[in-house]
Amino acid sequence: MVKAAIATPSVASGVVALAPCISLDRISKGTMNRVLLPILGFVSAWFPTLPLAKTVANARFPLTQAEVERDALTWPSGKKRTRARVAKELLDSTFEFKKPGVLERITMPLIAFHGKDDKMTDPWGSQMLADRASSSSSEVRWVDDVFHDLCHEKPGCDVLCDEIIEWCRERINDKLASSSSSSLSSSS
Repeated sequence: MVKAAIATPSVASGVVALAPCISLDRISKGTMNRVLLPILGFVSAWFPTLPLAKTVANARFPLTQAEVERDALTWPSGKKRTRARVAKELLDSTFEFKKPGVLERITMPLIAFHGKDDKMTDPWGSQMLADRASSSSSEVRWVDDVFHDLCHEKPGCDVLCDEIIEWCRERINDKLASSSSSSLSSSS
């Protein structure tokens, strides 16, 4: 959604980002990653489905991890490595986001939720997103005691989903109020 908000600002009236992959700096500093990064383009082009990048299992929420592993439509972290093409695209996106003027093109309201101890994506990337967006309303809400899959990790996910719904409702109500007042003023 972040890339869509940058490319097409009219695509939505707001962005809710859950542990967005804005930065992989911390992860890419690992020893093996320093070896793989220079050849990632080649590997991605010739062996796109090669399981390459190590992932982390959700040890904090084993039931959530087991659910993901049973789901045939997911590629479970900790069980399987990220494929070369996916790793390359994610990394390229994070490089793009760091360029001056890119995140600044986000003009719609934005909220990012991120766990401070996220091992899959760098939490500080969410702060960078909120700080650099040109929106009149952008913020990060830090979530305690989570892994990465924020809307599936019990018990906190219900509270988090309620916060997301409330944030969206506020913006919908603001939009409805402003459009009804503008239609009232134009009809008089």
